[in-house]
Amino acid sequence: MTDATKKKIVFLTKIAGWLCLVPASMYLLLFQLNSGLANLAIFELLVTIIFATVILLSNQTGLCYNRKVMFRLAIFAILFVSPVVSIPLFLAAKKIPN
Repeated sequence: MTDATKKKIVFLTKIAGWLCLVPASMYLLLFQLNSGLANLAIFELLVTIIFATVILLSNQTGLCYNRKVMFRLAIFAILFVSPVVSIPLFLAAKKIPN
């Protein structure tokens, strides 16, 4: 894998990690509004924060260079975090050579 490809993968995973702030802020707003979904909102907020931490640390642990792990993270993002977060993850997974 070339250095240019590694830089693109790291860039896309950092974008995905920071994009997790968008759904996290919405869940925090739902929690602050004291709606009936406050418990669900705080749970989703914690899931999103932990997921963003995993994505941002995947650059240092080497998880972002494993295609299977990246596809799993992208599918998890679609189901539990936000589809917007999964777009850079899918793009990064496609850049990883077989």
